[in-house]
Order: sequence, then C-alpha cells, then structure tokens
Amino acid sequence: MSEGWTYRRLCDAYREERSSNALTKLDANFTSTLDALVRELAAKAGEDAQAHRELENARKQAMALMRLRRQKIIMRALTAQEGPEPDGLSANEHELYERTRAICTEEDAKLGETLYGKREKRAGTLGAGPALDGSLMKKIKVLKEIPAYRGADTATYGPFSAGQEIELPEGEAGWMLKGNFAKELIIP
Repeated sequence: MSEGWTYRRLCDAYREERSSNALTKLDANFTSTLDALVRELAAKAGEDAQAHRELENARKQAMALMRLRRQKIIMRALTAQEGPEPDGLSANEHELYERTRAICTEEDAKLGETLYGKREKRAGTLGAGPALDGSLMKKIKVLKEIPAYRGADTATYGPFSAGQEIELPEGEAGWMLKGNFAKELIIP
C-alpha cells in the first residue's frame, strides 16, 4: 500500500514529529506518496462508512503533520545562519525552505539599512559598508565565472559572471580574492 504508508504509519509519523524539535526524515517524494495513499483510501471510501472515516482522519492527520513540519522549516529558515539546510525534506519542503530563506535575507537587508544606513564609501573599497552583523562589505570585480554557492554564513551567493562588479561580506570577498577569482575595486 503506497510504499508502506498507511493511516497508522501517518499517525506514527505525526507522533514522532511532535516528540522532537528536529525534523524527522521524510523521503523527497513524500508528497506523491501521500497523494497515492489518499487516492487509495478514497477508492475504498465509497464502499463503507468506516473507510470514509479513515480517509477523513488520514487527511486531518496529514494536514497536522505537514503544518507542524512547516513550522519547524520556517523556524530553521529564520535562523539559517545557525546551521545548514535541514536533512530529510521532501521536494516541496525544500522549496518552502529556500523561499523562506530568500524572504528572510531580503528582510535582513532592509533591517541592515535601517540599523546601519545606506552603504557608504570607505577608504580602500568602493561601496563598502557594514553588513547586518556589523562586518564590512567589499566591492570586487569577478575575474572568472562562479556558479551559485552556499557561503560560510549559509547564505547563497552567485552565480557570478566574469567582469561583474559585486559587493560581498568581507569574509566571502576574501576567499574570492585569495583564490584569484576576483580583484578588489579601489577608490581612486
């Protein structure tokens, strides 16, 4: 039955999820597995009232499980600098996590402007100002194409193309300068 998923297994998954602050592991294709389980139960629901109750209970249990997981995912995305992306996310949950992180990054940038003001020019760099955490930003010119990557602060940077002028936190810019992937732009 649906790769081993039953109403009972769904209830067990919810109890396990509730008993831990961490996300429990789900297969990446969990949504399609859940869809198959609901279809299977719906086909039986036409036969008797007991099967119909089981279908409705399974729907409620799945909704409770996914809402609880969504809360945990959003909380992890809000505090993403504290660690890597959670393991065991379904494909839909991974997408939710990335969208939430993008929103948080945008809001952090707005907050940074409120707390530190617009980025101002400083000696030795062009457009460098404090990042949200108070560290300096550096303006650099990319020398080689760089695919998107996850930085030390777990934020996603890039992709960058050769010749592109960008502003990055000092630590991220530093490794690009050391690796000869970029050169620092100096104010004349």
